Amino acid sequence: GLWLIPREKLAQEAKELVAEGNFKAIKIRLGRPTVKEDIEAIKIVRDAVGEHILLMSDFNQGFTFGEALQRMHALDDQGLYWFEEPIVYDDYEGYAQITREISTPIQIGENIWGPREFHKAVAARAADLYMPDLMRIGGVTGWMRSAAIAGAAGLPLSSHLYPEVSAHLLRVSESADWV
Repeated sequence: GLWLIPREKLAQEAKELVAEGNFKAIKIRLGRPTVKEDIEAIKIVRDAVGEHILLMSDFNQGFTFGEALQRMHALDDQGLYWFEEPIVYDDYEGYAQITREISTPIQIGENIWGPREFHKAVAARAADLYMPDLMRIGGVTGWMRSAAIAGAAGLPLSSHLYPEVSAHLLRVSESADWV
């Protein structure tokens, strides 16, 4: 994905990422000092790779709840595939409010430790999409238990890291979304 690199480097790196694997989607790190700078970064990337490439965003837990709510509202019309982790990973109540208020799907999960915690997030309606990390969720067993929870709830499931294993696990996960 594209990190918080200078805007003048975004277009070239975005093109290289797409070309590297003939990808249909890329992720951009957002959370620049201003909304205007985030919108400019999105435009630069879209101009570079075209509208046919899905653009996902990741905030790496960079905002307080209030900041995140304002930023998500301001970016909600940008046509992004998801907003990933705008606030601290375990604020399920905050995530639930953001998820209710924002049209762009909210993605969480890479920092959820184990299926019980995964269930708490799902029960709290903390997000629209989930992305467990194989190491944190509890390996293959934890993944399969969490995948069953996501499947029963009808929530799309993507993977975080370890694509060599996660791709296989997603294949047998009822609500698989993205590797």
